[in-house]
Amino acid sequence: MKTVLMSMFLSILINILYMAGVLTLAYVQTVRYQPDITEYENVHFLDSSVAFGYSGGFFSTFILMTIIGTFIVWCILKLVIKLRAE
Repeated sequence: MKTVLMSMFLSILINILYMAGVLTLAYVQTVRYQPDITEYENVHFLDSSVAFGYSGGFFSTFILMTIIGTFIVWCILKLVIKLRAE
């Protein structure tokens, strides 16, 4: 059981570090952004149509899959421990 708890803790820690890295990178890119004013006259107009919807990114999928993966590994280990006890 200690191994399962340790793996869950490490999984959460890896996810937190990944989130912090992504947020830090985005912040640095936002702060250091310099707009290209010389190209301001060459504007290409976009279509006037609008699409509504949701686009899930890699980040949310990655977090969801790691949590589900940790849960599946935990269930398998719990089943193995239960079968050994019998």
